[in-house]
Amino acid sequence: MANTNGGNSLFNDIINFFKNLFGTTEEQPSNNSQNNPSRSVPDSKPSTSTVTTNASNPYDQATGKKHVNEATFKYGSNKITVCKSNSYVAIKKKEDKNKVNERGAPKEEDPNKMGDYELIGPMPATFNDTEGTLDNLRAMPNVMVGTHVFHNADSGESVPMIPTEQIYIVFKEGSDLDECVKLLDAHFLEIVEKRGERELIVAITPQSKNPIKTTISLQKSPLVDIAEPEFISPPGLTAVRPADPLFKEQWHLENKGQHGSWPSSSFKRGADAKVVQAWEFLGNLGSSDVTVAVIDSGFDINHPDLKGDDGESKLVAPWDFETATDDPSPKLGDWHGTACAGVAIGAANGIGIVGAAPNAKFMPLRFSYISDSQIEKWFSYASKNGADIISNSWGSRDPNFVMSTRMMKAIHRCATEGRDGKGCIIVFAAGNTNRFISDTDDPEKIKGFGTHPDVITVAASNSKDERSSYSNYGHQISVAAPSNGSGGASVTTSDVTGTLVMPSGSVGFKGYSEGDYTSGFGGTSSACPLVAGICALLLSAKAGLTAKQVKAILEATSDKIGDELEYDENGHSMSFGYGRVNAYRAVKAAKEGRIPLSGTDVERPDAGGTNGTATQPTPPPIPAPEPDEIPAFNPFPQPEPEILTLPFEGLRGGALVRAGVEHIYKISLSQKLVFTLDSPLGEIGHDFDIFVKRGSAPKPDTSSYDERSAEKGSDEQLTIDQPILDDYYVLVRSFKGSGGYNLEACLESRSSNAAIETLPLKASTSGILVKDRVSQIVYKMGTSKTLSVEIDAPVGDNPNFDVYVKRNKIPKWNDYDGRGITQGSKEKIVINDPAPGDYYILIRAQSGSGGYNLRVSVE
Repeated sequence: MANTNGGNSLFNDIINFFKNLFGTTEEQPSNNSQNNPSRSVPDSKPSTSTVTTNASNPYDQATGKKHVNEATFKYGSNKITVCKSNSYVAIKKKEDKNKVNERGAPKEEDPNKMGDYELIGPMPATFNDTEGTLDNLRAMPNVMVGTHVFHNADSGESVPMIPTEQIYIVFKEGSDLDECVKLLDAHFLEIVEKRGERELIVAITPQSKNPIKTTISLQKSPLVDIAEPEFISPPGLTAVRPADPLFKEQWHLENKGQHGSWPSSSFKRGADAKVVQAWEFLGNLGSSDVTVAVIDSGFDINHPDLKGDDGESKLVAPWDFETATDDPSPKLGDWHGTACAGVAIGAANGIGIVGAAPNAKFMPLRFSYISDSQIEKWFSYASKNGADIISNSWGSRDPNFVMSTRMMKAIHRCATEGRDGKGCIIVFAAGNTNRFISDTDDPEKIKGFGTHPDVITVAASNSKDERSSYSNYGHQISVAAPSNGSGGASVTTSDVTGTLVMPSGSVGFKGYSEGDYTSGFGGTSSACPLVAGICALLLSAKAGLTAKQVKAILEATSDKIGDELEYDENGHSMSFGYGRVNAYRAVKAAKEGRIPLSGTDVERPDAGGTNGTATQPTPPPIPAPEPDEIPAFNPFPQPEPEILTLPFEGLRGGALVRAGVEHIYKISLSQKLVFTLDSPLGEIGHDFDIFVKRGSAPKPDTSSYDERSAEKGSDEQLTIDQPILDDYYVLVRSFKGSGGYNLEACLESRSSNAAIETLPLKASTSGILVKDRVSQIVYKMGTSKTLSVEIDAPVGDNPNFDVYVKRNKIPKWNDYDGRGITQGSKEKIVINDPAPGDYYILIRAQSGSGGYNLRVSVE
């Protein structure tokens, strides 16, 4: 087969299909034990002992795989027992690992690459044909070597070991050299390097057995003193996973798809800031030489996660600009600053939470009001007292606020003259009023704090990589960062500690929640200090970065989320800026000296200075390969079609500002049901279709379906007007080729009343189809069994919210089909066997105020 660029591109796509099919997610380092399911055994002759599954590894139980036998041989001064993986294989491709793309930009690092080898997997627990997979991968034109992956039986499943082609051999003193040569020939080995008369490095050939079998055979020879295979394994990193008990709840640092008491529907695995990966790349939790200032309403400086431990205080130059003292402690209701600080710099002390930069120093600065002189004082104080980064989760209450000249100059001085001329890195929250922050006539004009050209303005995305509905937007948004909103989870962080005596004489707690921590924080107030902490990690990687360089790195390394059509030709989105912040990529770029000059320009290490810039290219389309260049693609047995259940869900976030305020939503179960399919990635010319049937799974081969969409290509849509309440089955089928797909079913709703917000209910998923192997899948979506309405108010001033539901009319306090009116703001209504029609949901503040999350589901 010809080895052309087209074939190479197609090959890369097919490898990516394998990875996605097996559950490998982007940028998950292979040395992370939580990403390596348990494996099975080698095909070599079994030894007399067996290995049981490692009880400390949850993935053993999750996959159900067990070690059946094992191979033991001498290694160093010990004996080692290895087991062959039934979850991973590895390949070595015929390409230069240092190759750069056409524009000269360095290739993206693949976290599954180790040396010249690339891990493929993990495979499903029910998949057992790694041998067949390797045979087919080896037949592909760009694969030089395909090999099994092993692991040390004494270490459990956490670390993959990839055998290279090389074996180190030392023959015994006095051994006959002619016999030694014959032994090498008998095993079809080639000499790579001679290190002495009897000390060699050899390589296996296509006629050889695998390196493990060859090693065991060589060790049995009376001629051989030492025979050891070479393994590639990921390096071990220390002190990068904090032991703090609430760390596992902090999905914004590492989103595993399920955290705390939040439902799994609130998460998308990987929708996080990649902070844990950044720690792992650095090999630490950031530098204590970096100081983050947080300007806010007050701070509990005695909180264990803010003051530091082991006798070394995190605090640097604390100050209260209202009292002119070094005690910025919060007054009654000043809970905001403590929560913000925890997101940025919470200490890794084994007690509670951690921030994005746990080792950074903390400069708490309490303010009271906004004015020219105050702005000048705040930023001058921070700069003169050694702040590297300044986090600002605040703004004016006036939606039409415009900065004065003195304010603009104060921020500019700090951003350009601080840090000995490198500039303090100033981060601002975009705001939480779902408002356009830019000037409509002149987008470059400076208005509010977030429009200042010297600051990093941060919008909010949620735990599903969606826009948080409250987040402000505009031309000056730099990046988005994970926070709460739009049906996602809230952020867990530090809270003001202690209690207070209420006017009634009862004892209440300080802070947003009872205890020292809150799990209800969010808004751009949380997104902003998260980015500030990530900036501290960048300075930990490269202390000499200027403020402009840090901003450019964050923008250039961010991940594009949301609708790709939202991004302009420069890669900028009004909602997300240049994308959701990616701490790992940013720290890596800083460490390696790849310093962007803007969100779209990248200075290459070999470009020879600041003039060597290149616009980040859009990946070119995959050229269509010639028919004889398409590699064999048939490594998997055809499974039985699956039927997966998807609920319809609608998620909204809002805020009730005082008692008596009401919000009304409308959903429709029987107005219109729309099915949409698209396939953004796949083989050239791939073609997917959808079939829908009510009550049972569609069978296209016998024309058993109610509706179908089988247009050319893979963009399909079906609409069912006035759908009957029942179970609908959707079959996604590959008519031609392989690729990834997105499927969405939507129960649409309409309203002519501007005071009523419609809430579409959606069932969505994504997956991969492999023609002739995993070529179809069926989803079941129900509308007739239950209608569930839930609200909660995780943040606010003693919110007590009620919810009412009524079919075909707006509910009232005395006219409803279901209601939730318990004390507090966690309410749930379940209507069994809902009737067709429209349902209205009324949320009312009985007392207090705060933000709420609304979840509606239909099954």
